[in-house]
Amino acid sequence: MLRTATSPPNCWYCESGSGRWRLNKRDNMIPLAVFGDPIRHSLSPQLHQIFAHQTGLTVDYRAILAPPETFTEQLQQFFSAGGIGANVTLPHKVSALEIADQVSPRARLAGAANTLHMTTRQGLYADNTDGEGLVNDLRLQGAPLTNQCVLILGAGGAVRGIVAPLLEAGVAQIVVNNRTLSRAQQLVTAFHAQMPASVERLFAYTPTHDSQEFDIVIHAAAAGHHGQMGIEFKPAWLKHASLGYDLSYGKAAQPFLTAAAALNPKISVVDGLGMLVAQGAASFYIWTGAKPDAEQALAQLRQRLVTPLTPITQEAPE
Repeated sequence: MLRTATSPPNCWYCESGSGRWRLNKRDNMIPLAVFGDPIRHSLSPQLHQIFAHQTGLTVDYRAILAPPETFTEQLQQFFSAGGIGANVTLPHKVSALEIADQVSPRARLAGAANTLHMTTRQGLYADNTDGEGLVNDLRLQGAPLTNQCVLILGAGGAVRGIVAPLLEAGVAQIVVNNRTLSRAQQLVTAFHAQMPASVERLFAYTPTHDSQEFDIVIHAAAAGHHGQMGIEFKPAWLKHASLGYDLSYGKAAQPFLTAAAALNPKISVVDGLGMLVAQGAASFYIWTGAKPDAEQALAQLRQRLVTPLTPITQEAPE
């Protein structure tokens, strides 16, 4: 457990090569970070600078490479130096939940956290805004959710965060598929234990699903962060699907979105940039109490992508 709440500092930085955190004296600076491995691809620092500009705040948001063996130590150093909030990405979302002092109901249900907030009274507070971000973006895209059949490819920390919000949004069925099927079954079993009503709508993939058609297919496999496809498609999955969605964004999402469009030319394909923005806006609110304009931030961030998402079909969202 981390119990290192301090008075909010003015700024912070990490000494190059030392791994030690230090503070600078700059008024009203809010120190934030994202921890992950890999992390160079992250657009979160740019995103939160947009949020800060919108809300009139000043933040110092850093992307921190954190290998699994040093993640907890690096997090401890950050918060001991006066860090206020942190996002957590692959592969640390489950570990982040385990080291928190207080956990939100949705993070506890997910068994994973993507948002950490050091508070004076509660110590380290963990939340999960992934599902909120995905559902908000799907609605922004005009994607129907009620009574839809959803296939999720992947069973990692991000998937843990999106299952319950999708069920709460009214989808008819979720099938979780993973290259290692036992991980998909473990995830589903955990949700069944905490959400008994999900037994009738949440399933682990079996060979009987090879020929099933889905309305929405979500690519959330860890390989997607590297622009790879971890699971081979079955043609039936996308035959009549209305939406293919990749939790990765930009260039990394292209292999899945291209493959989906090749199997179904009428499908709309969307990368996860909108989810990144929406979950980030929710995290920003937790840390600062200020609500940024997520739609405006999404438009700005899309323009800043080094390799913008290239149109795949005429029907694909911008």
